[in-house]
Parts: sequence; structure tokens; C-alpha cells
Amino acid sequence: MSQLSHRTATAADEALYLQWANDADVRKNSFNEAQISPQNHHLWFSKKLKEEEALLLVFVNEEKEAVGQVRIDKGDYLQVDISVDQQHRGKGYALQMLQMALTEYVQRFGKNIRIFSLIKRENISSIKTFEKAGFKLQEDSAHPLYLKYIFTPLN
Repeated sequence: MSQLSHRTATAADEALYLQWANDADVRKNSFNEAQISPQNHHLWFSKKLKEEEALLLVFVNEEKEAVGQVRIDKGDYLQVDISVDQQHRGKGYALQMLQMALTEYVQRFGKNIRIFSLIKRENISSIKTFEKAGFKLQEDSAHPLYLKYIFTPLN
């Protein structure tokens, strides 16, 4: 497995994020399975880049190929979103990306946080990745199609 590095997303990454967001498997595992329009994505992406408590990271392999993204942002609570480029799935990148993003977020914002993820029950690969990264299943998911996981950094 290639060692990954990451950088903070910029406006130049907008098209790449849209490509990842509209990937068929990403849409299938999202709350809203409809394709995202470029106009709606532009408004959303521009806003996210300006949010102080949002962390948008692009991950690249040793060949400098963009392999995926992790976003941790604050809505009603801190939530994490991850996607791996279709050509780079099955290489073990998701766990490495998630662990690196969690470490980065804790370094920037402190340990007194809880980060959630809602994962579709049939998305077994994501469930395994989040569990390996230290997320714990919460029994109180109000969504019948999703499992709610929480990450609390160790002190």
C-alpha cells in the first residue's frame, strides 16, 4: 500500500470534489442519491471552504495522484464524510485517510470533540473502516437505513 499525504482543499479542487460526489457508488451510499448539479455544488463547496470549523482534505499517493477526500464539518454536530476515487478503491486507503483526517482535526481543534458518521447498513466496507478507525456504534440511530457511529479522541 502506498503511503498517503494530504493537503487542505482549495477552490481549484471543486471539479474533483464534484466528480467524487457524483460517483455512482458514492451517490448510492448517500442520504440523497440524486446527482449533484454543478451550480449547487459550487455554492456548497465555496461555502464549505470558508467555514472555520470545516476540514476538507485531499489525499494523494506517492505518484501524486489524488486518491480521495475526507471532510469533517460542523452542522448540528461534527460529521465526517469520506470518498475514495473509483480507481483507487480496494487498496486500503480509506482507513489511512480517515485516521490521518481525525488526527489532523484533533490537532487543529482539540480533543474535546465527538465526531459522528451515519453509514448505510448495507455499506459493509465503510462500517469496517470506521470501526477500525475507532468509531463506536451507537444504538440510538433514528434512521432505519443507517447506523450511527461516534468517535471520541483518547485523552
